[in-house]
Amino acid sequence: MIKWLKNKINKYMYDIDALAQTRDFIMGKDYQWVNTPDDTKIATVTKVIDVFSRGGLMAVKLADGSIVSLDELNTRLMAVMDGQSPLTKGECLSIRGPVIDPTKSVESTPEPIVENSTPAKAVIQPNPKSAGIFEMFATEESLLNLNLRVNLPSINLLKMMYKSSQNKSEFLTELANHINNQITADHIKDALLKKLDSK
Repeated sequence: MIKWLKNKINKYMYDIDALAQTRDFIMGKDYQWVNTPDDTKIATVTKVIDVFSRGGLMAVKLADGSIVSLDELNTRLMAVMDGQSPLTKGECLSIRGPVIDPTKSVESTPEPIVENSTPAKAVIQPNPKSAGIFEMFATEESLLNLNLRVNLPSINLLKMMYKSSQNKSEFLTELANHINNQITADHIKDALLKKLDSK
């Protein structure tokens, strides 16, 4: 019985220490709503005004009146660091993604058939094994750094999106596809020309 009581007291003291450390770390800091289904809150900046324990878990009270768990604070909001400007509403919406109402059933509408449409151009992907004149030479794996310009969100936003994504592999695949869709053979030729023609 005494051992059980000591364990309870030690756990309680640990909880108080953890709460105090968390309170010191996040109290008064600005946070921005980036992942919430509530469109009125998305992209708004709020401040942590209290940190408390509720049911053995830490919770946070925000200046906008919301009370969220510490886990929700880390997944639904993003800390706004000193000197950093908050994200735009568009950036926050791209992080959140579409909101799906579970009460509405998803109906699939058939694609309309368009008659007399111009045929789509087939994109011919070169066979990676066929390298033309370069097949005659012995090749080895080489590290090739090409400077290519692509349109991307800010690197800080990409890092935050990656860290908060539930499926990191899927996020990287989508990002790679987004980049790959922007790169054309002309882009690669220009970058190679700069490499090969440099003095």
